[in-house]
Amino acid sequence: MPIHVLMVDDDPELCEEVMGALECTGYKVSCVHRGEEAIQAISKEDFDIVLMDLKMPGMGGLEAFEGIKKIKPLLPIIMVTGALPSEVVEKFRKTDFAAVIYKPFDIEKLVEGIENLAGGEKNSEGSKASG
Repeated sequence: MPIHVLMVDDDPELCEEVMGALECTGYKVSCVHRGEEAIQAISKEDFDIVLMDLKMPGMGGLEAFEGIKKIKPLLPIIMVTGALPSEVVEKFRKTDFAAVIYKPFDIEKLVEGIENLAGGEKNSEGSKASG
């Protein structure tokens, strides 16, 4: 099975760009634009990894992270951010985000990070995704 990625970002253009690039690489990608929507999606579907924007209207990335971890504690979540303000650094250290990716980012590096976190099981040809 292909790796199923949940992209959570309030920028619809970025979501479309990342979705297109990752789908061309063999991933299944779902996008939502708010933290609340991410928690709903996680409770309804199985995902292998989450790409979570830090700053969004309504529920931000840190709050959504906490909500997701209550539902799926082992799900890897990558923080995606344009900047990491000093007041967030301490909170970040207290969480277990799998990685941080700074915007703008290189899609190839994003794919590499996803493959590393998901065990390199990108598609169904000769591999079985766990979980």
